[in-house]
Amino acid sequence: MRKQVTGHDATAESPGNAQENWLPLETLATAEVSSEAAGYPVENALVPGAAGYWQAASTGAATITLRFDAPQSVRRVLLQVEDAGHERSQEWAITASFADGTRRELLRQGWNFSPGGSTQQVEEYTFDLHQVSGLTLWIDPDRGRDRYPAVLSAWRVSGA
Repeated sequence: MRKQVTGHDATAESPGNAQENWLPLETLATAEVSSEAAGYPVENALVPGAAGYWQAASTGAATITLRFDAPQSVRRVLLQVEDAGHERSQEWAITASFADGTRRELLRQGWNFSPGGSTQQVEEYTFDLHQVSGLTLWIDPDRGRDRYPAVLSAWRVSGA
């Protein structure tokens, strides 16, 4: 996996449908992360079968950008976060960059975590996108309260 930590301060089975044709992000893209805690690299979230998860090095909003080596078609995106220890409200957004230089926010989603109830968020989104040069995931793990670092258990992308 190629990656770049940009310094922005702000399970063995692949999640989702086991028959899904997830893109091998570790060979098709460079991952840029705003920060990364020691022992919690972005590969943990991007590579199927990797142990653990990605975690930002500091509290507050964080980003992960996938820059594809060649433009891709994007059909599905899966995002998974697990947090059994904190009561918090999270928001995330995905923005696509296209080969023609344009950008478009694809979605924005909120979720409430509760140790006594909702401890896992798994979202699958369907798209019909072509000539995607990159995807950026912005995560605000506590909606501006800056108490917790961003975490991500899995990010999968399916192509044509």
